[in-house]
Amino acid sequence: MGQRRTASRRRAALCFGVIGITTLGLAGPASGTPSGTPTPSATPSVSSLAPIVVLPPTAVAGSAAPVPTTAGLTAALTPLLADRALGPAVSATVVDPATGTVLLDATASRPTIPASTLKTLTAVAALRALGPDSRLTTRVVRGSAPGQLVLVGGGDATLVTSPADQQVGHAGDGDLGTASPPGATLTDLAARTAAALAAERGAGAPSKTTITLVVDDSLFSGPKLGPGWQPSYPALGVVSPVSALSVDAGRTGPAATSRSADPAMAAATTFARLLSGLGVTVAGVVRGLAPTAATEVAAVSSPPLADVVERMLTYSDNDIAEALAHLAGRALLGQPTFAGGAAATRQVLGELGVDVAGLTVVDGSGVSRGNAVPAQVLAGTLSALSTGAAPYGWPGMTGLPVAGATGTLADRYASPATAAGAGTVRAKTGTLTGVNGLAGTVRDADGRLLVFAVLTDRVRDPASAPAALDRIASAIAGCGCR
Repeated sequence: MGQRRTASRRRAALCFGVIGITTLGLAGPASGTPSGTPTPSATPSVSSLAPIVVLPPTAVAGSAAPVPTTAGLTAALTPLLADRALGPAVSATVVDPATGTVLLDATASRPTIPASTLKTLTAVAALRALGPDSRLTTRVVRGSAPGQLVLVGGGDATLVTSPADQQVGHAGDGDLGTASPPGATLTDLAARTAAALAAERGAGAPSKTTITLVVDDSLFSGPKLGPGWQPSYPALGVVSPVSALSVDAGRTGPAATSRSADPAMAAATTFARLLSGLGVTVAGVVRGLAPTAATEVAAVSSPPLADVVERMLTYSDNDIAEALAHLAGRALLGQPTFAGGAAATRQVLGELGVDVAGLTVVDGSGVSRGNAVPAQVLAGTLSALSTGAAPYGWPGMTGLPVAGATGTLADRYASPATAAGAGTVRAKTGTLTGVNGLAGTVRDADGRLLVFAVLTDRVRDPASAPAALDRIASAIAGCGCR
């Protein structure tokens, strides 16, 4: 708890520097824990921080800033890539996205377990499949029998019970703050539903309505746990069983990290309780399907997908990532499954001209150790986003955590060895037991925007590996490398 309070104070101290993130951008599991979330790092004192200026992640073709040389970058980065903490299986690349020039290739074609860096690929697939302005809607419709209402899941993994539950975080790290913009709530949906039923009753009718609540989570199909996931992951709070209907990320209670074995039924039970408090008697909760072309009673929608994707990337949210992958599979291939999401991701990368040789995707979050991603695939994807080759994909850049300022990088880049990267490195983190990764963009000392990806899946020192990756990114930021 003390560490989270200190982290909050640090974010407050950085508030002024972070304000410009969106505006500037629009101008163009810990060791031993089977989790897809970043290893917590030490929290620096606020007084030691230098002011952070957040730079935009745009790459301008024909920029006047000189391009680093391969020899210069190799000389600067080779000793850092050999850091013992990272182990013997480091895969890395640095690319100049404006020209497409590969400036560093350190076994960048080797398939490597990506952990949560995979979420960058999921983000692109979801944005391409659904569009950044789309919203995910949870509905209440009339059932097939009198007195039935059907709660229909729309794949919104940001749905919460009430405004007080608008928290963001990732498995193993608890509450990282309040979601902004706020998502939809079951409390609001219940109020709208009760109001609609009251209006139907009319004046002089009985003050109570009795219904049977049907829960329809059929938007997604297939297994609830991804390939290679341990059955214990939901109970450990790593990730919820994937469902088209869930509330509070499937958590079993307000202060709990453990997840329900049946998120849809848990959400329906919560909804029934809320309705009961509004004068609607719920005689029972059963699983079923909404009728075709059913009459809508009430609905609530998520923020625009652009915001949902940004939140997923910034805070490395496993549950949002899995929902988005399933939605992408459904939209592009009619397959709302783990396999469908993986195939959709591969299809979208192919459309962008990314070389997908060696790529294996089995889930959307990177929780599975069955994923394998070459560093050059991550760099190719980020290059396409930074140059505007995927105009729908801008949230895939603006959602990347900012070094020393936001999300999973908020409490990193505070040492002298990483100070050059603070505010200019934007990168997705990745952590599993024995696996660490960092992939994103950075501006070098001359102002040239570069894309980088560093992955390692045979880590020798899990406690030191994140800082070793940060030193690599900061070295790129601190040199012209010519």
